[in-house]
Amino acid sequence: MEIVNWTWSLSLIALTVALHTTGIVMMALAEVTIRVRWLETRTLRLSQVTPIVIGMIAAVALLLTVLHGLEVAIWAAMYTWVGALDSSKGAILYSIDSMTTRGASGITMESHWLTMGALEAANGMLLFGISTAYIFAMIQAYWPILSKPLRDRLEPGRRAAPELSGSVGPDPAHSTLPDNFRPASHSNRDKTDIEHPQF
Repeated sequence: MEIVNWTWSLSLIALTVALHTTGIVMMALAEVTIRVRWLETRTLRLSQVTPIVIGMIAAVALLLTVLHGLEVAIWAAMYTWVGALDSSKGAILYSIDSMTTRGASGITMESHWLTMGALEAANGMLLFGISTAYIFAMIQAYWPILSKPLRDRLEPGRRAAPELSGSVGPDPAHSTLPDNFRPASHSNRDKTDIEHPQF
């Protein structure tokens, strides 16, 4: 019976991870399109950027929750199909508890199916880790867009760094060193070489 538990569980883990990754890739493509076309190419005020960023992150969180719910339903359907649980309602509740590692529903399965429930908990930790990583990456991508109008408002007199001139090193005419420490100019060195040639 253990081999059956592991076979079904590993198959469901592979299926749900593939489903979760597919959903995240589709969301990422849509998010990048919106960010490049609407946010990075326009000059927006802080009052305009803030609700857009909040709305995007909230929408992604909602879609990720829907994905997790679909994956819970897949595990619950498997529980009822193999006969581990009798009712669909009980299977959904047990699957939610296992996926979120909550385990407080009070519903138990037959002892020979318990390994399957434990592996669903491992699957849940993996899926929630993927979701958390994606939200964190999304916040990192939006942070420069969100902080730019704030920096512009707090530092209105910001100027770009001055361009480098063709000369290298400080100008001897503006040096604060004493005259006897200043390097001689080319004309003075040439004159010295002519008056006191070195052999």
